[in-house]
Amino acid sequence: MTIIEVTLGAEVECTDGKCGHLTEVVVDSPTLAVTYLVVEPTHRSGLGRLVPLGLVDTAAEQIVLACTLAEFEKLERGERTGLLPGSNGGYGGYGLGQAVPGEEFNRSSFGVLGGGKSDAFDPVVYDSLPPGAVGVHAVAVEAVDGAIGHLRGVRVDRVDHRLTQVLLQEGHLWGRKSLAIPVTSVVDFEDPIRLNITKDQAEEFLT
Repeated sequence: MTIIEVTLGAEVECTDGKCGHLTEVVVDSPTLAVTYLVVEPTHRSGLGRLVPLGLVDTAAEQIVLACTLAEFEKLERGERTGLLPGSNGGYGGYGLGQAVPGEEFNRSSFGVLGGGKSDAFDPVVYDSLPPGAVGVHAVAVEAVDGAIGHLRGVRVDRVDHRLTQVLLQEGHLWGRKSLAIPVTSVVDFEDPIRLNITKDQAEEFLT
Protein backbone atom coordinates (compact mmCIF):
# COMPACT_ATOMS: atom_id res chain seq x y z
CA MET A 1 0.00 0.00 0.00
CA THR A 2 1.40 3.37 -1.06
CA ILE A 3 0.65 6.15 1.40
CA ILE A 4 0.38 9.90 0.78
CA GLU A 5 1.09 12.04 3.83
CA VAL A 6 -0.28 15.57 3.70
CA THR A 7 0.53 18.20 6.31
CA LEU A 8 -1.90 21.03 7.02
CA GLY A 9 -0.32 24.40 6.33
CA ALA A 10 2.21 22.89 3.92
CA GLU A 11 3.35 24.94 0.94
CA VAL A 12 1.88 23.82 -2.37
CA GLU A 13 3.63 24.14 -5.73
CA CYS A 14 2.50 23.70 -9.31
CA THR A 15 4.88 22.59 -12.05
CA ASP A 16 5.78 26.22 -12.74
CA GLY A 17 5.78 27.84 -9.31
CA LYS A 18 4.28 28.14 -5.84
CA CYS A 19 0.49 28.42 -5.74
CA GLY A 20 -0.38 28.60 -2.03
CA HIS A 21 -0.73 26.47 1.10
CA LEU A 22 -2.96 23.62 2.27
CA THR A 23 -5.83 24.69 4.53
CA GLU A 24 -8.19 21.67 4.49
CA VAL A 25 -8.52 18.04 3.46
CA VAL A 26 -11.96 17.24 2.02
CA VAL A 27 -13.33 13.84 3.05
CA ASP A 28 -16.39 12.06 1.66
CA SER A 29 -18.30 11.18 4.85
CA PRO A 30 -19.82 7.82 3.79
CA THR A 31 -16.62 6.30 2.36
CA LEU A 32 -13.89 8.22 4.27
CA ALA A 33 -12.19 8.78 0.93
CA VAL A 34 -10.21 12.00 0.48
CA THR A 35 -11.61 13.70 -2.60
CA TYR A 36 -9.91 17.10 -2.61
CA LEU A 37 -7.32 19.29 -0.95
CA VAL A 38 -8.28 22.91 -0.35
CA VAL A 39 -5.35 25.09 -1.36
CA GLU A 40 -5.52 28.78 -0.58
CA PRO A 41 -3.58 31.01 -2.97
CA THR A 42 -0.84 33.10 -1.35
CA HIS A 43 -2.17 36.44 0.01
CA ARG A 44 -5.71 35.69 -1.22
CA SER A 45 -7.79 34.59 1.76
CA GLY A 46 -11.18 33.05 1.01
CA LEU A 47 -10.28 31.91 -2.51
CA GLY A 48 -9.16 28.34 -1.74
CA ARG A 49 -9.29 25.95 -4.70
CA LEU A 50 -10.54 22.35 -4.68
CA VAL A 51 -7.57 20.30 -5.89
CA PRO A 52 -8.50 16.68 -6.82
CA LEU A 53 -6.30 14.24 -4.92
CA GLY A 54 -5.28 12.70 -8.24
CA LEU A 55 -3.36 15.90 -9.06
CA VAL A 56 -1.03 15.39 -6.09
CA ASP A 57 2.35 14.32 -7.43
CA THR A 58 4.32 14.30 -4.19
CA ALA A 59 3.36 15.28 -0.64
CA ALA A 60 4.67 15.68 2.92
CA GLU A 61 6.05 18.97 4.27
CA GLN A 62 5.70 20.35 0.73
CA ILE A 63 3.02 19.33 -1.77
CA VAL A 64 3.70 19.30 -5.51
CA LEU A 65 0.80 19.25 -7.97
CA ALA A 66 0.80 17.85 -11.50
CA CYS A 67 -0.68 21.02 -13.00
CA THR A 68 0.37 24.54 -13.99
CA LEU A 69 -0.49 27.75 -12.16
CA ALA A 70 -2.96 28.62 -14.92
CA GLU A 71 -4.67 25.25 -14.55
CA PHE A 72 -4.77 25.66 -10.77
CA GLU A 73 -6.55 29.03 -11.09
CA LYS A 74 -9.31 27.35 -13.11
CA LEU A 75 -10.12 24.80 -10.41
CA GLU A 76 -13.42 25.08 -8.53
CA ARG A 77 -13.42 27.10 -5.33
CA GLY A 78 -13.54 25.33 -1.98
CA GLU A 79 -13.75 28.58 -0.01
CA ARG A 80 -15.76 31.71 -0.61
CA THR A 81 -15.85 35.14 0.96
CA GLY A 82 -19.23 36.58 1.83
CA LEU A 83 -20.70 39.45 3.83
CA LEU A 84 -23.25 39.00 6.59
CA PRO A 85 -25.71 41.69 7.69
CA GLY A 86 -25.09 43.00 11.19
CA SER A 87 -21.67 43.98 12.47
CA ASN A 88 -19.92 44.29 15.83
CA GLY A 89 -18.71 40.69 15.56
CA GLY A 90 -22.10 39.07 16.08
CA TYR A 91 -23.49 38.61 12.55
CA GLY A 92 -26.84 39.83 13.93
CA GLY A 93 -28.34 36.34 14.09
CA TYR A 94 -27.77 35.62 10.40
CA GLY A 95 -26.37 32.33 9.12
CA LEU A 96 -23.83 31.55 6.40
CA GLY A 97 -26.64 30.67 4.01
CA GLN A 98 -27.66 34.34 4.08
CA ALA A 99 -24.21 35.68 3.24
CA VAL A 100 -23.88 37.94 0.21
CA PRO A 101 -21.14 36.43 -2.02
CA GLY A 102 -18.09 38.69 -1.89
CA GLU A 103 -17.62 38.66 -5.65
CA GLU A 104 -21.17 40.05 -6.06
CA PHE A 105 -20.78 42.74 -3.42
CA ASN A 106 -20.79 46.32 -4.66
CA ARG A 107 -19.79 48.78 -1.94
CA SER A 108 -21.43 51.75 -3.64
CA SER A 109 -24.80 49.96 -3.70
CA PHE A 110 -24.71 49.93 0.11
CA GLY A 111 -23.66 53.56 0.41
CA VAL A 112 -20.00 52.85 1.17
CA LEU A 113 -17.77 55.14 -0.83
CA GLY A 114 -14.04 55.59 -1.14
CA GLY A 115 -13.16 52.12 0.16
CA GLY A 116 -14.52 52.80 3.65
CA LYS A 117 -15.65 50.07 6.02
CA SER A 118 -19.34 49.25 6.13
CA ASP A 119 -20.87 48.94 9.61
CA ALA A 120 -23.80 47.04 8.13
CA PHE A 121 -21.83 44.09 6.71
CA ASP A 122 -19.05 41.89 8.07
CA PRO A 123 -16.77 39.70 5.90
CA VAL A 124 -16.79 35.96 6.54
CA VAL A 125 -14.96 33.05 4.85
CA TYR A 126 -16.99 29.85 4.51
CA ASP A 127 -16.58 26.41 2.95
CA SER A 128 -18.18 25.68 -0.41
CA LEU A 129 -17.79 21.90 -0.57
CA PRO A 130 -19.56 19.11 -2.51
CA PRO A 131 -22.64 17.52 -0.86
CA GLY A 132 -21.75 14.88 1.74
CA ALA A 133 -18.21 16.21 2.15
CA VAL A 134 -16.55 17.45 5.32
CA GLY A 135 -13.57 19.77 5.49
CA VAL A 136 -10.89 18.51 7.89
CA HIS A 137 -8.57 21.24 9.14
CA ALA A 138 -6.25 22.06 12.03
CA VAL A 139 -8.55 21.70 15.04
CA ALA A 140 -8.34 20.30 18.55
CA VAL A 141 -8.53 16.53 19.08
CA GLU A 142 -10.13 14.88 22.11
CA ALA A 143 -9.72 11.36 23.48
CA VAL A 144 -12.52 9.88 25.61
CA ASP A 145 -10.81 11.24 28.74
CA GLY A 146 -9.99 14.75 27.52
CA ALA A 147 -8.06 16.94 25.10
CA ILE A 148 -5.00 15.31 23.55
CA GLY A 149 -3.61 17.70 20.93
CA HIS A 150 -4.25 19.20 17.50
CA LEU A 151 -4.59 17.73 14.03
CA ARG A 152 -1.50 18.35 11.90
CA GLY A 153 -2.27 16.19 8.85
CA VAL A 154 -3.50 12.87 7.46
CA ARG A 155 -2.23 9.77 5.68
CA VAL A 156 -4.11 8.53 2.64
CA ASP A 157 -3.96 5.37 0.51
CA ARG A 158 -2.82 6.57 -2.92
CA VAL A 159 -4.78 3.80 -4.71
CA ASP A 160 -8.29 4.09 -3.27
CA HIS A 161 -7.84 7.52 -1.58
CA ARG A 162 -9.17 6.20 1.73
CA LEU A 163 -8.00 7.81 4.95
CA THR A 164 -5.71 5.48 6.89
CA GLN A 165 -4.45 7.64 9.77
CA VAL A 166 -4.88 11.08 11.31
CA LEU A 167 -1.66 12.78 12.45
CA LEU A 168 -1.72 14.61 15.77
CA GLN A 169 0.62 17.01 17.49
CA GLU A 170 0.46 16.40 21.23
CA GLY A 171 1.80 18.66 23.98
CA HIS A 172 3.51 22.04 24.03
CA LEU A 173 6.62 23.44 22.38
CA TRP A 174 9.25 21.70 24.55
CA GLY A 175 7.46 18.36 24.92
CA ARG A 176 5.72 17.78 21.64
CA LYS A 177 4.94 14.27 20.43
CA SER A 178 3.63 13.14 17.07
CA LEU A 179 0.90 10.50 16.93
CA ALA A 180 -0.46 8.57 13.94
CA ILE A 181 -3.94 7.46 14.99
CA PRO A 182 -5.77 4.83 12.84
CA VAL A 183 -8.89 6.29 11.26
CA THR A 184 -10.88 3.46 12.90
CA SER A 185 -10.29 5.29 16.21
CA VAL A 186 -11.96 8.49 14.96
CA VAL A 187 -15.60 9.01 15.96
CA ASP A 188 -16.16 12.15 13.88
CA PHE A 189 -14.32 15.03 12.24
CA GLU A 190 -16.19 17.92 13.84
CA ASP A 191 -14.44 20.57 15.95
CA PRO A 192 -13.05 19.09 18.11
CA ILE A 193 -12.27 15.80 16.38
CA ARG A 194 -13.26 13.01 18.79
CA LEU A 195 -11.53 9.66 19.29
CA ASN A 196 -12.91 6.45 20.78
CA ILE A 197 -9.68 5.71 22.69
CA THR A 198 -8.07 7.09 25.85
CA LYS A 199 -4.97 9.25 26.07
CA ASP A 200 -2.93 6.25 27.27
CA GLN A 201 -4.14 4.15 24.33
CA ALA A 202 -3.26 6.97 21.92
CA GLU A 203 0.34 6.91 23.21
CA GLU A 204 0.69 3.49 21.54
CA PHE A 205 0.68 5.28 18.20
CA LEU A 206 3.73 7.49 18.77
CA THR A 207 5.75 8.11 15.60
